[in-house]
Amino acid sequence: AAYAERHGYRFILDKQLDRWSDRRPVVWNKLLSIAHHLKAGGKDLAGVLWLDADVLIANLSARLEDVLDARLCVSSDRACGAPPAEEGVLLAPKFLFASEDADETFEVNLNAGMLAFARSQASLRLLEASWALGAAQPPLWKEQDPVWFLKDARAPASAWGWPAEQGAIWRVLRATPALCERTCVLPRPRLQVLGLNWSSPTSVHADWRATGFAVHLTGLDTASRSHVARSWWECVTDTWMN
Repeated sequence: AAYAERHGYRFILDKQLDRWSDRRPVVWNKLLSIAHHLKAGGKDLAGVLWLDADVLIANLSARLEDVLDARLCVSSDRACGAPPAEEGVLLAPKFLFASEDADETFEVNLNAGMLAFARSQASLRLLEASWALGAAQPPLWKEQDPVWFLKDARAPASAWGWPAEQGAIWRVLRATPALCERTCVLPRPRLQVLGLNWSSPTSVHADWRATGFAVHLTGLDTASRSHVARSWWECVTDTWMN
């Protein structure tokens, strides 16, 4: 909220994701939440930046307009989008910016913990198509997760089903060239860092300082994520805000 206020962005905290649907694990509901805010934002809305609860903005001075640079899109067969344009020349206008993930074997090496959607029909098309894939039978995640059969089938639905909505986004992008070429996957650490080595404070400090914008707290349990987030907020209030 403090970051948004500083840069003149509107901040929305969606604390009741389960209100959008109770038909599947709640992580899917961010697709519905984003679509709702894109539709309800009015003509003055440029777009929506979604951050999962375990994503922290680390570079508080960075403006989104500068971080989301389409000239830096990753070029590879696993990163969805056009190759980088020549300096000063943008190819197909981008409607979606996301960060490169940590595994090039993914259908699209895109991490859905932070998604920047432009207010456009392309954004709604992707969100709606991805949501629809959640009803596929057999479940899409069984195809995308090679070790799903090792998981405990008695566990609650919310405890398994990776890659969930992220996998649905991958599949829609791979299957829809018109959307794929207008998606920009930014290289790490431009938009975020993830996969930090939490056992090494020196490594964590270096990665934290290296990010262009945010840190994704992957690899931590809920209690540890809360502790890191609280410590970071205390640091922010002690230094940046005073």
